Amino acid sequence: QPATVLRVFNIVSADPSSKQVLAAFIARAKEALSHGSSLVEMDSLEAVRDFVTVRELVATIERAVTRRVTGEVINVCSGEPLKVRDLLERAKAMLGLPVTIAGRHSEPGSWSVGDPAKCRALLGMAPSGSLTEALGFVGAHDGRADLVGAVG
Repeated sequence: QPATVLRVFNIVSADPSSKQVLAAFIARAKEALSHGSSLVEMDSLEAVRDFVTVRELVATIERAVTRRVTGEVINVCSGEPLKVRDLLERAKAMLGLPVTIAGRHSEPGSWSVGDPAKCRALLGMAPSGSLTEALGFVGAHDGRADLVGAVG
């Protein structure tokens, strides 16, 4: 029986060991603030991405398994483009971080945004691209108390 491939776009996670951009930003902000700095340097701020929460990814995997979809390549994405800089600025505001985000490199941004049409058609759902939920989840699980401790 043919396999199905779930092509996952950019995951937003509260896992501090994750290499993804939001976790890296939060870790760098904590480090900067603990050393009395407010500057957080990040790469690829102009890159445009399609972000998916871990919760949405798990729901999509569960749906693919329960619907027994086979022989397909399905984009797990929202189709909503967002610059990395905008994601980080939203996180900064939501978490109340007194930091300045600066780019380490000034290359033009790359584009990685998917088409969720097949996900909706075959699974009856697709990630929403709601950063309010994603950032709320990260804020609740990453430990705002740790961030406040680093600030104060």
